[in-house]
Amino acid sequence: MYVLSRQEMQALDRATIEDFGLPGAILMEHAGSACAAWIDTEMLSNPGRVAIVCGTGNNGGDGYVIARWLHSWGHHPVVFEVGDATRMSVETSANRELCVRLELDMVPVDETACPDLAAFDLVVDALFGIGLKGELNDWRCMVIEAMNDSGAPVAAVDIPSGVDADTGGACTAVAAEVTLTMAAPKYGHFLGRGRVLCGDLVVIDIGVPPQLVAQHEPGGWLLTEPLLPLRDPHGHKGYFGRIGVLAGSPGYSGAAIMASRGALRAGGGLVTLFHPSGMEAVFCGAQPELMTFALADDDAFLAKLATMDTVLAGCGMGTGEAATHWLELVIEHHVGDLALDADALTILSQREDLLVKLAGRPVALTPHVGEFARLTGMTPADILADPLPHLRDFAAKYQVGVLLKGVTSVFCDGDRFLFSITGNDGLATGGSGDVLAGIITAFMAQGLAPSAAAIGGAHLLGSTAERLAQQRDTASILPTDILDNLMLQ
Repeated sequence: MYVLSRQEMQALDRATIEDFGLPGAILMEHAGSACAAWIDTEMLSNPGRVAIVCGTGNNGGDGYVIARWLHSWGHHPVVFEVGDATRMSVETSANRELCVRLELDMVPVDETACPDLAAFDLVVDALFGIGLKGELNDWRCMVIEAMNDSGAPVAAVDIPSGVDADTGGACTAVAAEVTLTMAAPKYGHFLGRGRVLCGDLVVIDIGVPPQLVAQHEPGGWLLTEPLLPLRDPHGHKGYFGRIGVLAGSPGYSGAAIMASRGALRAGGGLVTLFHPSGMEAVFCGAQPELMTFALADDDAFLAKLATMDTVLAGCGMGTGEAATHWLELVIEHHVGDLALDADALTILSQREDLLVKLAGRPVALTPHVGEFARLTGMTPADILADPLPHLRDFAAKYQVGVLLKGVTSVFCDGDRFLFSITGNDGLATGGSGDVLAGIITAFMAQGLAPSAAAIGGAHLLGSTAERLAQQRDTASILPTDILDNLMLQ
């Protein structure tokens, strides 16, 4: 499913109206009537009182259409009009006039009169939509607070008012039970506070021609179903990748084991753990299927490295002189796919000379926000405020693929964004990232490109956590539980 920025959605609307010739009034009618139909069937079992809060923009125009249709189906809509009606678009003004002709209840709202929404069965937020940029800090905040304090469920039209459609940032914003968005999800539905404030997301078809979407090449895509490597049912272990895992150090053996197990569970054919010399007793019996190789001699390591199809480096390996040395050898000599996580990313943040050597290679960097902040020299707060431009700029500058991990995980290779929104707080335990790194590496070893492997791995990790949450409290989910319950289907 494609995902649009504010600018992309506005451009698509213009193309639909100006190039394709579908009038804006018809698009508004499609949007409003489809929203009304969903509300009628999913949120209003009996004729009910519905407060519809309309602004002066096209989002408000959708609200007037919703009011008209709900009225025709026996409900009792009351329209709360926020702002100066003389500033409405032609389409919004025309739909307002139709509501006047139907003699619907219309209540003006300004800085002197905050709406009382306590007596309604449902509130429809059609105040701002995707057009709002930045923080709202005037009297209209009181209108948003009145919607939140109504005690009724709130259905937001396109995006909850107060949420930025590109960043998901919000100060004062509507907390919706459901968001009915036009044509496609927007970035802000999945980022920042938008992920929570949007509630359940429903995409409304407003009649945008598919060929126009294809012509505009949306920059974002949401993964909505598993993305897995194809398996030859007659293949042997050599078919599914020889994987090297450079990981582990005293005190952090678990990271190396979980990453290696992740690679095995995700279908890797042969997995070898490269670990510091002196830790043989820790790793040799940790996983029967796992081969181990103690790091001691450069020539022996390079000879073994040359047999690897895909390499993962970083999980618990430390950032000292020895770890940096082995990572240097991997970056300089390994010619296959490469996944870099955790400590490897910290080393790269200190050694830009190594980072630039990755340019154009099949590589996936898998930082969380703190690690990405170190890579960019920014603060985590700066990243979280507007992550996508920073992610795109970094990926383009160094010509690498980056999976920024979080509640919403986003992959970028400099040209497009891939989103995964599966998962829950059961993944908020140390080791989940190590498991994910192993999964991604195994997916690359089995033939997926770094982009598909990274976003497909994130989706699989999250969906496994969701399935486990049906059996146990999320607080009790461990990364090893994810490993034991990984299902590639």
